[in-house]
Amino acid sequence: MKKFLHSLFIFFIGLLIGAILTFNTLGLILGNILYMELSNPQLNINLTSIVNHSQDLTRINQYQQENPNAQKVALYTPYGDSSRELVGTFINNNSKYKKTIILIHGLYQNRSMCLNYVNIYKQLGFNVLLIDLRGHGESDGIITWGQTEIRDIDMWCDYLRNTKQQELIGIHGISLGGAFALLHSGLSVHPADFYIEVPIVI
Repeated sequence: MKKFLHSLFIFFIGLLIGAILTFNTLGLILGNILYMELSNPQLNINLTSIVNHSQDLTRINQYQQENPNAQKVALYTPYGDSSRELVGTFINNNSKYKKTIILIHGLYQNRSMCLNYVNIYKQLGFNVLLIDLRGHGESDGIITWGQTEIRDIDMWCDYLRNTKQQELIGIHGISLGGAFALLHSGLSVHPADFYIEVPIVI
């Protein structure tokens, strides 16, 4: 009887392990298929009902023209199949404090989306860096759903630390930008000092 129960126990444990491995394998396969499909920029537009505002630079161009402390910045990625230009706007608050907030926009938007937050952070004594995610606004490339965006954010943080000598760096992401901020907080070797994630913009 004990041998039978032991065999039955082993059978169910094996069945459970087999089920877990099967579901994990299916999850990996389906996840990979979904990733490959979403990595196609043309398909991205067809699969969603989101209006693509990523190339409407009217607001940010006007802001840069009207504010002499707003400086357009370009960085070039040293990784991937080819170098990509990443574009942002650094807004110097003329504060004695060396602290900057990086604002990251949502899907199919650009750095103009984050202009509404600029004065809030300026009143708190922060400089502000608005960035265009790759494939959005004036930044080159296509969206990779976090695969290269984490390194892109690392580059912006390095720019602030090394070129602007900033001592405190925060990241405030909106919608997809918030997701990338959370990914950066867990995956970056040199994370920011704090993170703010806004899941939905109303």
